Amino acid sequence: MLHYEALIIGCGVSGIGAAYYLSKNNINYLALEQSSDIGGTWREHNFHGCRVDTENVEYCFSFNVRLDETTRWTKNQVMNYLQDTVEKFNILPNILFNKTIKYVNFSTSNNTWYVYCNDDTVFSCCYLFNCSGFSNTDPHIPNFKIDKYRGKLIHSIKLNNQDTFHDKNVVVIGSGATMASLVPELYKVCKTLRIVQRSPTYIYEDDDKPDILYNIVRNVINSNIMSDNINNFILKIYQIYRMLYDEIIFFLLRKLQPLSKAFFRSQWTDIKSDKYIDKHLTPRHNVLEQRIPVSKGLKPLIRDNKIKITTGIIDCFYKNKIIVNKKKYKCDVAILCTGFNINFFRFPIKINNVDIDTKKLNWYKGFMFGGIPNYFQAIGCFDCSWTQRVESCYKLSCDIINYMKSNNLKIVSLPVDRNKKCEYVFKPNYITRNEKTLPVVYDLSFLPSYDYYFSFNLKDCKELTFTPFFTPSYN
Repeated sequence: MLHYEALIIGCGVSGIGAAYYLSKNNINYLALEQSSDIGGTWREHNFHGCRVDTENVEYCFSFNVRLDETTRWTKNQVMNYLQDTVEKFNILPNILFNKTIKYVNFSTSNNTWYVYCNDDTVFSCCYLFNCSGFSNTDPHIPNFKIDKYRGKLIHSIKLNNQDTFHDKNVVVIGSGATMASLVPELYKVCKTLRIVQRSPTYIYEDDDKPDILYNIVRNVINSNIMSDNINNFILKIYQIYRMLYDEIIFFLLRKLQPLSKAFFRSQWTDIKSDKYIDKHLTPRHNVLEQRIPVSKGLKPLIRDNKIKITTGIIDCFYKNKIIVNKKKYKCDVAILCTGFNINFFRFPIKINNVDIDTKKLNWYKGFMFGGIPNYFQAIGCFDCSWTQRVESCYKLSCDIINYMKSNNLKIVSLPVDRNKKCEYVFKPNYITRNEKTLPVVYDLSFLPSYDYYFSFNLKDCKELTFTPFFTPSYN
């Protein structure tokens, strides 16, 4: 059995971030990845138009900032960036591929985690980093009446960007981020395309063209006039600026709802009537209660009536049609952009071979759980870049490990508390439909950068306790 100071489970964005900081702190680690490649979500999703709706300068890790010709990356650009990162920082040799986790178990007799894989291999460690995501390959399929449907039903998770539907009438079901990215590209390979949505969402249309400051910074970096250290400093400062700028915008959007709603409405008033906007482009919820998708090319398609939008409740599918509010529409292929079933624990977690009940478990600062010792699992943030939150969590985790090593401490944990109030920044549907069972994130500020630069430090982690041994609580 191979033993390491730390084991990482999963090699997507979170796992790569954890690996960097463990390596930087000279903490011996191994990363276990279930597939044959890195990338996580970006490896799994392959639908037409798959892209990031966060600007790349913010989606980058702070230790490897990159500015490209466009401000937002496609799936392939993300994968290239992650591959560059694992090679540049020598992470790749520390990844073991094709290792699916069966379960993990913490033994209080020797303060050790044991990781059991499906191929019967076992690894042990002092600290466990769960970076396996939240079940993005488990699609949520609404309970539609499809028994008499003769067409094809595909969830976006199962869609391949090489699929074409030139002789098909395609209906895309959903109104969120996947729909906004998918439709402009899918339209190119369909006979007709219609969006069917239960209710609209706020959408921001952008052309991904850099602004003046972005181009200035990019040109300075590419000129090679400065040293690498100065270039990296410039990039970090620019990244911080963009993060703070976006947080101010998000703060104002939340606080000034009438102005925010007027702004999003103004995106459509030059191309559609008030009646059309009221019915198909005006959400029922407040701005930023749900994620705001960023689209590229959706607005021109709506303007020119190249795609249709139907808003209402789906009655059923019948033969080669979809029936919405008792009206029939052609539907040879239905593509579901209906999200996924969220699951933060993709394998059983045990202590002394007893399963831990994770229902409503307290999730301190979104990186440690009550009653699970020496275990770190970061959740990203919906108001800022996922990488920003993950980096802050794993930098703090490494600080904790170093503190424990220097003080000869064995256990870091916090008490179980299933009565904490939820502090999710907002609640997309995949959270609200699982809210009764999900762990509860708390003790985060409404400004991610404040957490990033100030509150994510050992001194402010008041609930953590350090002990020589661990006493399980199975309540």
